Order: sequence, then structure tokens, then C-alpha cells
Amino acid sequence: MRRFRAEYVDSNGNKVTISLEGQFTRERIQRLVDTITGVADATEFARHEPRLDSNTVFGKLALLIEEFSPDEWVGSALIRDAYNKRYGKDIPQPVVSTYLSRLMRAGLVERKGGRANIVYRPVKSQPRQSQ
Repeated sequence: MRRFRAEYVDSNGNKVTISLEGQFTRERIQRLVDTITGVADATEFARHEPRLDSNTVFGKLALLIEEFSPDEWVGSALIRDAYNKRYGKDIPQPVVSTYLSRLMRAGLVERKGGRANIVYRPVKSQPRQSQ
């Protein structure tokens, strides 16, 4: 029985490992590897180029963050208050924190500080796309 093992590591250090046992042709293995690397690359691209839908809480928060100065660090409570004032809707602090974390992973905001005093600011040049 033939065994095949392939590993793929993307630019963020995420690793995909495939192990196969059985009768597989070289072409079938190549198609599988191409599919997995294509999906990983598409996922990485989507993470870095998010679409900001201004009809969602996430999109509204992302667009609001763009209005803050990239030279000033602000806490999530201030961002939450600005959201509540702008849209007239109260959103829970954990939701704000979760979305800020996602925006940071997408490269739209920077974060610094310890657990109790994390602050954010928009990245100076951000690609913005709307749906």
C-alpha cells in the first residue's frame, strides 16, 4: 500500500497536513494539493481584503473606526460609545471586542496594551471595499 504525506504552510504559519494511504495516481494527488493550496490562498486573501457591508454591525464598526485618527490610540469602551451615539443602538462590549479583534487580524486596526487596557487605532492606509 502506498503512503503519501504533504504539508502546506501559509505566510501566517498556518499548517495543513494531508496523509493518504492506498492507490492514488500522481494526477489525483496533484489535484488535491492544488485544491488545498488554492483554498488556503483564497482564505488568506479574503482575510486581508475584507468586504465591509455597512448594513451589518461589523461593517458599521469598521467604517466608524476609519474615522478615528491613526495617531491616537482609543479603548474599546470609547469605540462602543461612538457606535452607540452614531447609530443609536447599544451593542454589548464583548461584541465590540470580538469585532475589533477580527479587524486587527484583517489588518485594518492595530492593537497594543495588556489584557485590562487594550487600545486600538486604525492602520494608516487601509483598503476599503463596500458591498
